Amino acid sequence: MADDCPGCQALAAQMRAVADSLASGAGAIVGGRFGGPTGARIGSAVAPGIVEKTALAVGSAVKKKRKQSKTQKARSKKMSKAMKTINKKARLKNGSYRKGWDAKRVMRAANRMCK
Repeated sequence: MADDCPGCQALAAQMRAVADSLASGAGAIVGGRFGGPTGARIGSAVAPGIVEKTALAVGSAVKKKRKQSKTQKARSKKMSKAMKTINKKARLKNGSYRKGWDAKRVMRAANRMCK
């Protein structure tokens, strides 16, 4: 958004107000999922759809992380060790790849080692 544009500044202020009221749990929002079918009413302006998008963004940011299973954990440990050994074999002292080696070949060799 451009800082000079008055319309952009007004929209930014409205979005901040919606986010603040969602965060504080205030009942200032009317519309969208929290009230009527249209949109969020902030002061006298109506901003349709802002509440839904903000609520979706807040909901997706609080997603609970799944616990890794034993087999996944074992596979990733095995892959980590394989990548370290193959990378050691594929690289020179200065850190660049040896002749004929690249990231693709390293990954293929590590996957083969894991099988």
